[in-house]
Order: sequence, then C-alpha cells, then structure tokens
Amino acid sequence: MKKCLFGVAIFSCLLTGCSIGGNETVRSSIYSSNSIELNSDFSSLETEKSSFSDSDIDESVQSSDFSIENGIQDTNAITITIGNEIFEGILNDNLSAQEFKNLLPLTMTMTELNGNEKYYNLPENLSKSSENVDTINTGDLMLYGLNTLVLFYEDFATSYSYTPIGSFDDPNRLRNALGNGNIEVMLQLSE
Repeated sequence: MKKCLFGVAIFSCLLTGCSIGGNETVRSSIYSSNSIELNSDFSSLETEKSSFSDSDIDESVQSSDFSIENGIQDTNAITITIGNEIFEGILNDNLSAQEFKNLLPLTMTMTELNGNEKYYNLPENLSKSSENVDTINTGDLMLYGLNTLVLFYEDFATSYSYTPIGSFDDPNRLRNALGNGNIEVMLQLSE
C-alpha cells in the first residue's frame, strides 16, 4: 500500500512539475468525451514517502520483469489473419493506435477501394492526429477521418492525410492474400 501511495505521489508530482502545495485537482483527458479527475492530499503522501528506505525501492525495481530478456512480448505486436495466412505487424506508439488496440480482436469485412487499399468503418470513433504521409507503403494500416480503418496493399504517393496506426510485414505475400474485391480479415494482439 505504501509503495502504491508513493507511486501516486511521484506520478502526480511529475505531472505538475512538483509545484503543488495543499490540495489541487489534476485533470487528464484521454478521450474527447471522457475525463478523469484525481484529488490528492499531497502532505499525507509526503509522510508516507519518507518512511521508505532506498532498499525498499531497489527491491521493488529488481522484482519487476519488464524486459525482453525475460520473455515479455512487445505489447504493440498484432497479427492479421486473411484466409489461412497470418501476417505479423506492429501498432504505432500513438493515442489512436492504443484506442484501436482496445477494440481488438476484431473480425471485419474490408471493402476494396481504388485497387490499392481495403477499408472498414470501425464501430466507434478514435482520436486522430492526421498528417500528410506523402508515401503509402504496402502493409500500412492507417486511420482516415475518425473511424475509417485503411489497409494498403500497394506503394504510392498521396496528398491525403491519415493517422498512422501500424504496419504489417511481408508486403508481396500480403498483397497476394488481400487480392481483388472485399475480404474478411481478423485483427488481434499477438499471443
């Protein structure tokens, strides 16, 4: 319990630049329609913090298994299954990709468009941070607007703006698997 309170105190201090005195409200908005409010009495947390020794903190860090060497997988690794073929991919490190990750697993019928992409309208809007990507690569997974997921299977230049979500490997095999027309796919986190 003390370690948890200490962690909250440190996190809160980092958020506010360590300039909080007394009670203050810290507001954080993750989604445009949802917000989290955190009220903390930092003077009582300072008392808890002072009761920790360096050995308590070192022990806590040493007992954590947050390394690839210990077999922890990349939490942004995903797969797409097309028919009986599986492709490995990775989600980008942005808010839209993390919101998309929360929708997985997802089975969908993607609609053919322009002979170079498949798209699907997601059941809910995601945050967007559109940018002109200039070049699309085979295997790019992008968000168009707020809820249109697009998987590209050709390389080309573009003037459109997208929010990058992730990408898949093996572009030639992916292109062949997606083929022409609409297709059912399943996206999920890698196991």
